[in-house]
Amino acid sequence: QDDDVICMKSGKNETGRKLATPTEFVAVRRCIAKRGHGLLSAGSELSGGIQNIYMTDCRVEGVVDRFLRVKTNRARGGFARNITVENISGRMTDHDVVCIETDYPEWGGVKKPYHFTVIENITARNLRTDWAVNGISINGFHEFPVKNVHIEDVVVGYLKKELIAATNNVEGLVLRNIRRSSEGWNDAGNDRRILNPRKILWEAPVGSGAEAFDVQLRNGAEGSVTVNDGK
Repeated sequence: QDDDVICMKSGKNETGRKLATPTEFVAVRRCIAKRGHGLLSAGSELSGGIQNIYMTDCRVEGVVDRFLRVKTNRARGGFARNITVENISGRMTDHDVVCIETDYPEWGGVKKPYHFTVIENITARNLRTDWAVNGISINGFHEFPVKNVHIEDVVVGYLKKELIAATNNVEGLVLRNIRRSSEGWNDAGNDRRILNPRKILWEAPVGSGAEAFDVQLRNGAEGSVTVNDGK
C-alpha cells in the first residue's frame, strides 16, 4: 500500500486541539506487513494527542520505509508519548528503522503562533532488518526537545548509510547495542557521531571496546555524553 501500514491519529491542528480526544491504549500484536510507509506511525495529525501505544511480534515480509515513525510539525501541538515498539523483524526498511521528525510538510506552510508537540517516552527494542538506509534518525524541535527515548538491540544486515543518522534536540536519549550484524559494533565508522546531544547516555555491550570510541560533539552542542560499556 502507498501509505502507513498502521497509523495513529487524533485530529489536525486547531480542530484536533479543541476536541482534545487522544488516541490511547492501543495494542498491536502478531501482524504481517507486505508494503507501506511506516509499520507503526504516530501522526502527523496528532493534535488531540497519542499515548500508551504498544506494538510487538510483527513482521515485514516486503518493504516499509520505517518500523517506527513519529511525525509532526509546528502547526500540530498535541502530544505523542508512551509509545513502545518491540520484537519486530523485516526484510527491508527503505529509510530509517526508527524515525522521529518534527518538520513534516504542511500544505500552505506553518504559520505563527507555533504549537509544539510534546514527544516523550518513546521505546524501541529488539528490531531486526536485513536492509536499511539508516538506523536511527531523531530530529526534535529546537525550541522544544524530544525527551526520554530508549532504543536498544537494533540490528541491521546491509546498511546503506549510517547507523545513527541524527540525534538533534533530544534529552534523555539511551542508545544501546545498535549495530550491523555483519561487522558488529566496533565497525560503525561514521556512525559514532552524535549530533547536538543533550544528556545522552551511549551504551554498548560489555567487552565491546566502547570505551575507546571517539565521540564527537557537533554544532556547538552543550551537555555531556557518557560512554558506558556496562561494567
